[in-house]
Amino acid sequence: MREESKLGSRTTLDVLDAEQALLSARSNLVSALRDEQVQAYSVLSEMGKLTTSNLGLEVQNLNPTANYDKITKISPLGKARIKILEKLKKR
Repeated sequence: MREESKLGSRTTLDVLDAEQALLSARSNLVSALRDEQVQAYSVLSEMGKLTTSNLGLEVQNLNPTANYDKITKISPLGKARIKILEKLKKR
């Protein structure tokens, strides 16, 4: 389009329209690639495989027992919340 514009067979408006179409196509491509990634993670989540170990992330995994013990031993508020939850379970 630009070359044809230089030769006089295209108008500036034609070139601008073509550049806008190209920009829109590139934007749509980026949106489609993003949507593909989101859907892939959604499938992994539904399968129960959206975990740090399955994704190969090098982070420390949560140990629920250690976290529970830490909260109940250190935090007075944590102890109070645990007592309330235990009372509610008995009902």
